[in-house]
Amino acid sequence: IISWQDNRSGGYDIYAQRLDSNGAAVWPVNGVVVCSATGDQYMGSVISDGAGGAIIQWVDHRKSDTDLFCQRINGSGVAQWQADGVALCTNNKDQYGWFMAGDGAGGAIAVWYDYRAGGVNTDIYAQRINAGGIPQWTADGVAVCTAAAQQENYTAIGDGTGGVSITWEDRRTGTIDVYAQRLNGGGAPQWTANGVAVCADANNQFRPVIASDNAGGAIIAWFDYRAISGIPDIYAQRIDANGSPLWTVDGLGVCTDSQWQDYPHITEDGSGGALLAWNDYRNGTSFSQYCQKINGAGAAQWTANGILLSDQTDNQASPSIINDGDGGLVAVWQDKRSGSYDIYCVRMDANGVLRWTNGGVP
Repeated sequence: IISWQDNRSGGYDIYAQRLDSNGAAVWPVNGVVVCSATGDQYMGSVISDGAGGAIIQWVDHRKSDTDLFCQRINGSGVAQWQADGVALCTNNKDQYGWFMAGDGAGGAIAVWYDYRAGGVNTDIYAQRINAGGIPQWTADGVAVCTAAAQQENYTAIGDGTGGVSITWEDRRTGTIDVYAQRLNGGGAPQWTANGVAVCADANNQFRPVIASDNAGGAIIAWFDYRAISGIPDIYAQRIDANGSPLWTVDGLGVCTDSQWQDYPHITEDGSGGALLAWNDYRNGTSFSQYCQKINGAGAAQWTANGILLSDQTDNQASPSIINDGDGGLVAVWQDKRSGSYDIYCVRMDANGVLRWTNGGVP
């Protein structure tokens, strides 16, 4: 099920389409309308509802400020909640959100940036909506972090028990650090108010990503400027179910090669560890793709500083990975080897051995 923003009617609305296993459209030609309310609606995110349908969330301009709405559609493309969606947050300041996680019970948890405190600084809020389209937490959401200064570039995962774990960049100390928080199924923070410090090294850390450790905690990775050279490396930290860091203070180095590494992507390995991929400039001429597997104790399982996924002419960038179901990964990225950007993918098995064509398949 695919969803998008669509201005076929003059303003942006939300549409969706379902493709079957042969790639054929199941719903009406050009998709079904999810929301066509007054004003523009911009795409947020879409997740499975676990029953053949989907829950779709978007940023909504039906009032003068931006709000967040969502809708559930079944496997036949029929809306299950009220027309034009259920409000997640309609506070009189702006909200922007691009993330949902399943709650494990047919509903969803949405996370967003929120300007209700005034000024230019964003806070982070969340709301859970059940399978019947009824918000479960405080009206307009519960606060994940309302610390001073800016919180931004968050990512989140469902914890499998109706809650959610969230990580973000945080400027409360004057530098950019990584913080995290877990909300339980009732929306109550489980860790230190306004989040636990995942990494508060004196230099800046950027773009944290998060995976479950399958034990109520999470593994978080980011790119980090602590090196004296000012070139970023890839670091990671595991936080247990109580919010305590389990690995080296401020995280362990996943890749500290002397050249540039940034923008990691992460997924769980199914055994309490994680699989990671990132952009890597170690060849000195263009970005390549490298990956690593780390176990629950933080030990690298493959070659130190990672294994090459693809190192072709010109740039390979923006990796995204999933677990292959057998302890390895499948990675996909944008690839400029032919002069314009194409999409390539490759599989790496649990032992760090490439299973498909070297450099990936188009």
